[in-house]
Amino acid sequence: HCDSRGMTWLALCLLRGHGVIADGARGGELLRAAAQTGSGLAQYWLGRLFYLGEHLPRDFRQAVAWLQQASDQGLAAATDLLARCHFFGRGVAEDRGAAVGLWRQAAAAEVAPAMFSLGLCLYAGEGVAANHVEAVGWLRAAARLGVAEAMYLLGQCTTFGCGVTPDPEVGLAWYRRAAELGNREAEFELGEAHAGGRGHLERNLEEAVKWWSAAARQGHARAQLKLGHCHRWGEGVAENKSLALAWYRRA
Repeated sequence: HCDSRGMTWLALCLLRGHGVIADGARGGELLRAAAQTGSGLAQYWLGRLFYLGEHLPRDFRQAVAWLQQASDQGLAAATDLLARCHFFGRGVAEDRGAAVGLWRQAAAAEVAPAMFSLGLCLYAGEGVAANHVEAVGWLRAAARLGVAEAMYLLGQCTTFGCGVTPDPEVGLAWYRRAAELGNREAEFELGEAHAGGRGHLERNLEEAVKWWSAAARQGHARAQLKLGHCHRWGEGVAENKSLALAWYRRA
């Protein structure tokens, strides 16, 4: 016999085929057994897998039930995902105010996605009165933990002076950090900055094309349209009408 924590990790290995031959049925049985013993870790993972429909059939009601149990035991990651269920009405009635309350709990425990979600709600006034100053504080906390989406939104806030003194140079730095982590919105904005010669940047269409291409490969429609124009007119890249048409079609 192994303890519930060991049972949980063995279950996940069996589900994913890590170090053992994958056995979804056995992995699911072990994970449920560990969760039923009261293991918060197992309850979290069981709820997460039901939420994602990963290795188990997607079932939001089951997800909420297990995540609630794990959250009650203080697992902040479970609280974060439970907040998402409340926010979108998945497996439970939609209640954005309750979601914000749960994200506050998880953010206080330094769960990075919860910090970002709380910041986003405060920025947009979703489930809570808009407070851009507090939003920026949580977005900065999430950005320090590597959340690219938070870096992008900080770029927006800092560029346009939302909750913070406007500083386009600092905004550009946030866009670059987010873009280097693959955030497509930041990649697009960085392309725009190079194309327009914003801040300390000199106008550089080749660099703009580089960042628009990165965003376009991730399905960013405006970046795809920009690339169509660039290829059509030979701006920052060799003129290529057929490639321009292909980008226009994708956009």
